[in-house]
Amino acid sequence: MKRNIIYFTLLIAAALIAGGCKKGGMTQQQVAPFVSVQKMEKRLVREVYKTTGTLKGIQDVAVYSKIPGKFLSYDISEGQYVEKDQVIARIDRDVTGLKYEQALIKSPISGIAGNLNRDKGEMVIPGQVPVASVSNMTTMEVTILVPEHYYPRLKRNIPVEVVTDAYPGEMFKGKIVSFTPVSDPITHTIDLKVHIPNPGLKLRSGMFARISIMLTERHSLAIPEEAVIDGQFVFVYNDGKAHLREVITGLEYNTYVEVLGGVNEGEDVIVVGQKYIQDGMEVQIR
Repeated sequence: MKRNIIYFTLLIAAALIAGGCKKGGMTQQQVAPFVSVQKMEKRLVREVYKTTGTLKGIQDVAVYSKIPGKFLSYDISEGQYVEKDQVIARIDRDVTGLKYEQALIKSPISGIAGNLNRDKGEMVIPGQVPVASVSNMTTMEVTILVPEHYYPRLKRNIPVEVVTDAYPGEMFKGKIVSFTPVSDPITHTIDLKVHIPNPGLKLRSGMFARISIMLTERHSLAIPEEAVIDGQFVFVYNDGKAHLREVITGLEYNTYVEVLGGVNEGEDVIVVGQKYIQDGMEVQIR
């Protein structure tokens, strides 16, 4: 009986030892998670204000007849380029019992003619309904409203990027040419004018434009935005381990976030796998 008790005791002890060894073996076999890192380095970061607007020629002129009469004809066609002082339309100013020469309506500027909507025989009265419009579109203009808190950073010649639905994927470059010195007391915005060179006349008056104003531009330490956890933490890789750091962030540009403090240039920041690790955990670089 005593021998049986000793036998069963040894069996239980052996089982416990085996279980402990097995558990220890699993711990030893656990593999440190894989992560990807990116070295902290300086990149171009920008503060960009984005808005929309409607393009117009740098000069858009409505052309009126200076004398009354009946509309006769146009000498040009819709969308045609006209020179300054070129004849664009003719008015019959005959009065019963009298004979006058036709009145010639000339373009006041060089540009693209449009709105040729008058019909032959229609009465024309000076200053009421325009006979045509002429737009100088060698340079385009757009007026936009900017919140007043941007005022300290506004200045002439700040670069502007413009994208239109008419030419998707093509970027047109312009600049700020002027802005009002005072803010609107109701909307708290500032009127700002942008000019966009248009030598090929691709852009046309009335086009919808998406506008990006480059308010601030500098080279600064930056990391991919997905590397930042809860807006203020990153993991830094050092000596095979992940170390949690609190960082001070600045501008966001494209897919990067400016880092003003908390991580030094040249350190390795974990950019993939950081959501599944803890401070001080051993990790492997993929």
